[in-house]
Amino acid sequence: MISKGSGAILFTTGISAMFPLPSLGNGGIVMSGLRNYATNLHNELKEKGVFVGYGRRSRYHRRSLVQLIREKA
Repeated sequence: MISKGSGAILFTTGISAMFPLPSLGNGGIVMSGLRNYATNLHNELKEKGVFVGYGRRSRYHRRSLVQLIREKA
């Protein structure tokens, strides 16, 4: 992707990445880490033409992800 100067990497997480839930504490920690990793990776790669994004599974469905890739790539 870097050599082509375009591309997209998408990560999906659950709602507990943004809103901690007591019963899903361990999963929320992992999802929050993934969300922060995606943000940092985006900041590193955006000037090279590679979009990195993340979304909650409940918010984005397949069509939305495809549209997001087309808009950002």
